[in-house]
Amino acid sequence: MAQSQTKMQNQVVASNVVADIIAAGNTDLLEVLTDGIERLAVEIVLTVQSFDAFIMQAKIHPNSAYVTITNAITATPGGVVLAASGTLATLAPGTGWALLDVRPFIAVKFQASAAVDGADVTIRAKGSV
Repeated sequence: MAQSQTKMQNQVVASNVVADIIAAGNTDLLEVLTDGIERLAVEIVLTVQSFDAFIMQAKIHPNSAYVTITNAITATPGGVVLAASGTLATLAPGTGWALLDVRPFIAVKFQASAAVDGADVTIRAKGSV
């Protein structure tokens, strides 16, 4: 399945399925246009292998490059993380989630690497004002 995204006034919905995430380097999972969006909920359904990294990057301006905003999404709120199910960088097979404040950003992107080659993930996001 290829990444899909629907952007409506005051709302965005996006999803992607990524197979065979490798242990070396970070694999792009999902990019979401967040212009006009205040909060973004992200759900990660991981199968087969655990993560050893989960990174949130963002564009601050349409002409900006992506910069890493956090690689430490944890259950302790702070910064852009309003709430989360746990530390997504060490997510074991199962489901994790995060609620994020994306008001300052034009777009956000999520990346991950697997602890061992072969992780499969379904990632979904919904944002609104």
